[in-house]
Amino acid sequence: MAKDHGIAPKIGVSYEVADGIALYGNWAEGFHSNDARGATNPVDPVPGVVEGTMKEVGLRFERSGLILTGVYWWSGIDSELIYVGDAGAVEPNDASKRHGYEITAFYKPNRWLAVDAVWTGSDARYIGLPDGEDYVPGALESAGELGVSAIFPEFNAAARLRYLGPHPLIEDNTVRGESTLLVNLRAAWTPQNLGGFEIYSELLN
Repeated sequence: MAKDHGIAPKIGVSYEVADGIALYGNWAEGFHSNDARGATNPVDPVPGVVEGTMKEVGLRFERSGLILTGVYWWSGIDSELIYVGDAGAVEPNDASKRHGYEITAFYKPNRWLAVDAVWTGSDARYIGLPDGEDYVPGALESAGELGVSAIFPEFNAAARLRYLGPHPLIEDNTVRGESTLLVNLRAAWTPQNLGGFEIYSELLN
C-alpha cells in the first residue's frame, strides 16, 4: 500500500487603515493529490501528495452596501495536473509558477436587488523550460463574471454572465483555445402559502 503525507501551514494578517478600508496578506502551503493508480505504478510512480505555496496581498473596501476587493497573488507548485483529452484523464506534469490579480465587487443598493462581479488575469509557466516553450496548457489568461439578482417574498430572478478567456493548448503557445461567453437565466415563484414549494425555470448556455 502506497502512503504519502503533507503539512500545510497558513499565516494571514489584516490591518484596518480606516473605517471600511483594510489591507491584508496571506501566505500558505497546500497540496493536491495525484491519481492513486499513478502513485502505485511499479514502473514509474508519481508522488501521492504534491506540495505548493501561495502568497497574496490585497485591499478591501466596504461602505454603504458596496464591497470591493483587489488582490495580487503568486503561487508555485511542484507538479501541474494537466487534462489529456486523448486519454480522458488528468496526468501530473512539471513544476510551475503562476501570478495574477483578482478584482471583485458586490453591491446591494436596496433590499431586493444585488449585483456581483469578478475579473481575474493570470500568467502560468512551467519552471525550467526554455522561454516560449513553457506555457501551461489550459491555463486561462483572463476570466470574468457578472451577476444580477432580484429577490422578492414570492418571486426571485437572476442573470449571470461568464467569460472564459483565451488560453494556450500546447507548451509553445502556437495553438490556442478561443474565449467562451456563457449566459444563464433563472426565475422562480415561491408562494408563501404552499409551505416552501417552489416552481422555477432555468436557461443554461
